[in-house]
Amino acid sequence: MRRLLLAVLGLALAAGCNGQMTEGLQPLPEDEARKHEAPRMDGSCAAQRAKSVSWSVPLKARDLALHTDLRIVEDPCGNVVVTWGQIREADSVDPFVAYGVVVRLFRDGLADWGLGVLGGRSHLRPFANPSLVSDQFGNILLLAEHWLQVFTAAGGIHPTMPLGGIGPGGTGIVELSSGWLIQSTVLRLLSLPSGRILLERPETNHTSPQRHSFLHVGSDRVLWNQVVNGMDQHDGIFHGTNFYVFERGPEGTTSLFSKALYEPTLYAEAALLASDGNHVFMGSTYYKANSITLERIECSESVLIDIRDEAWKPDPLGFCGAIEAMALVDGSLFSLWSVPVEPLDPEYHPFEAVPILMRHDLDGRETGRFDLESIIGRTHQDGTGALDMAITDDGKAAIVGILSGGPWSGRFYLSPSTATVARVPLD
Repeated sequence: MRRLLLAVLGLALAAGCNGQMTEGLQPLPEDEARKHEAPRMDGSCAAQRAKSVSWSVPLKARDLALHTDLRIVEDPCGNVVVTWGQIREADSVDPFVAYGVVVRLFRDGLADWGLGVLGGRSHLRPFANPSLVSDQFGNILLLAEHWLQVFTAAGGIHPTMPLGGIGPGGTGIVELSSGWLIQSTVLRLLSLPSGRILLERPETNHTSPQRHSFLHVGSDRVLWNQVVNGMDQHDGIFHGTNFYVFERGPEGTTSLFSKALYEPTLYAEAALLASDGNHVFMGSTYYKANSITLERIECSESVLIDIRDEAWKPDPLGFCGAIEAMALVDGSLFSLWSVPVEPLDPEYHPFEAVPILMRHDLDGRETGRFDLESIIGRTHQDGTGALDMAITDDGKAAIVGILSGGPWSGRFYLSPSTATVARVPLD
C-alpha cells in the first residue's frame, strides 16, 4: 500500500510541477484503433463492422460467491464491455481468492479481449458494488470500493496507471467537464490519467452501502440516492427504510426527495435512478423481513416512482422482483428486474430468478414487456447485482448481461458458471 500511495503521489507531482504529462485520457493510435474498432480523436469509429440486430454470447466463469456483481457498458462505437467477480482456488492456507474479470466484445458479439484484474482474498469482496464507465475514446474505467483502474480499448492498463490501480476507490464515478468525480467517503475530483486530486470535499450524504445510482445529468450536475436502513444500535431492532435523492451542481447540494417506510417488517435492499436531466425516476423492491436480522422472508412489492410527482402511477408491473438496472432514453423508462421462480432443480440451484425488462412512457403506460429467459437464461442470485443493462442511444435495443452459477456447494456456486451477454431488439 505504501508503494501504491507513493506511486500515485509521484504521478500527481509530475503532472503538476513539470507539465510534461498530458492530462486527459487519449484515444488509441490509428493502427490499434482499427484493430479494436475504437473511437478516434475526432469521434469517428475505426474499421467498424456491421452491427448485428441481435446476438447472445455465453462467457465462461469460475466459482461464484453467494452474492456476485456484474456490470455492463457500451462504448461510443457500440462495443460492449462486461465485468464480474469470481473465485478461484489459491492455496491450502487461504484457498479462495476473489478477482474481477473484464471482457470486451465487438458490436456484433464477437470477443475482442478478456483479462483478470486485482485479485484479493474473498472475504475482502474487492468487487463489491463496482462501477464500469467508458469514455469518449473507449477507455474503460473500473471502480471498486478500494481502487480505480483504467484500461485502454485495446485491453491494456493505461501506461501511467499502477498495476494495482490507484486508491482509494468508491461506489460511483462520472465524468464532468473538469475531471472525474468519484463518490466515496468524500467526493473526490480526479484528473486522469495522472490521478491528480483537483478537489476533495467531505459530505454526510454522499455514499450508501446498498446498491444505488450516481448519475451525471448534464451541466456538471450529478444525481445520487441513498438507501438507509434504520437499525437501533441499543435494542437491535429494525425501524424501517428511508430513501433519499440528492442533486449536486456548481452552487452546492440539494435534497430532491425523501421517502420513509416506517413499517418495521418492510426492508429495501437497493434503489436505482434513471434521469434525462428533467425527469427523475426511482425503482426499488420492498421485502418482508425479520425485524432483527433483516433476513428476507418474501418479496413484497416492486415499485417505480417519479420523485417529482407523487401522483404518478405506472401501469402495474404484475410481479415482485429485485431491481437490477434503469435507464431513461428518448422518452421511455426502462427497468430490468430479476423475478423469483421455482428452481428447475433445487439441489443444483436452491434459488432462481428470471430477467424481465419493462418499458413505460413518461405517463406511466406500459409500452413493452420483454421476458428474457429464453435469450439469457436464469440467475441463481437472490437479490440485486447479478444483472445489468445498457440501452442504445436510440432506445431500440438493450445490451443485457446475467450471471448464472454452476452447482451450489453450500458455500459457492461451482464452475462451470456462465456470464451471458446479449443484444436484444426492442422494436
